[in-house]
Amino acid sequence: MSGPTSRAFERAKTPSIKGLVFREFVRWYEQTRGRDATLRAYSSLSEPLRAHLDPGRECFGILAGSWYPVDIVGGMLESITWGLTLEQRSALLRSGVAHSVGVTLTGVYKVLFRTLVTPERHAKYAQKIWDNYYNTGTVRGRMLAENRSEQWVTDWSGHHPLLCELSIWSLTVFHEHMGCTNVKVSRSACVLGSQMSPRAPRGPSSTQMKAVDPSKATPPAPSSSSMLGGITTEDPYQRPDGCRFSIQWQTR
Repeated sequence: MSGPTSRAFERAKTPSIKGLVFREFVRWYEQTRGRDATLRAYSSLSEPLRAHLDPGRECFGILAGSWYPVDIVGGMLESITWGLTLEQRSALLRSGVAHSVGVTLTGVYKVLFRTLVTPERHAKYAQKIWDNYYNTGTVRGRMLAENRSEQWVTDWSGHHPLLCELSIWSLTVFHEHMGCTNVKVSRSACVLGSQMSPRAPRGPSSTQMKAVDPSKATPPAPSSSSMLGGITTEDPYQRPDGCRFSIQWQTR
């Protein structure tokens, strides 16, 4: 099954995340923060979500090739970032992503990545790269200038404010592994608010974000297939919904 029918089928599934990076993030967290802290994150999940994991096995039995409900990852991230300042949270998430994505790009995907992925190809094949990590979300990438690009994610039913923030660091790490320097990724829009600070999630998504007051969350901007403020949404890059990331870098 391939093409639009396949994508529609994927979106009908429970929003899920691939076990490969999830497993490595859990491994990194336990190695740096300890077993007790990792068990507390696991215990914060509801019983149905805990049923997907086995605390008696290494990395909770997470299999690299399997898919797991995003609510598991979102819930554990909420627990481990509870009470942290924005700066502390960003530092933790960046370190975890640097390890987790770094393992995948220097391991099984090393040769493929170094052979095929450049900033231009990363933009062109954004959807294919995304599909290795999430089973929901429509992703478009495009080059804006020689050292600047944009990635835009819509239809992300598995969206969670912390996973969205992780995307900032994932894009950063990806481009650093391409040999780019001074990489700067900013988030100019999110489904939780039309304009956002790049490191400040505003509200809950698939699970309730404990560290954010839901009453202050900004509702998603409405979407339409008709004219919107003089701009037709037939141009996919002009649609008002979704999460938009801008990437800038220097080359060596």
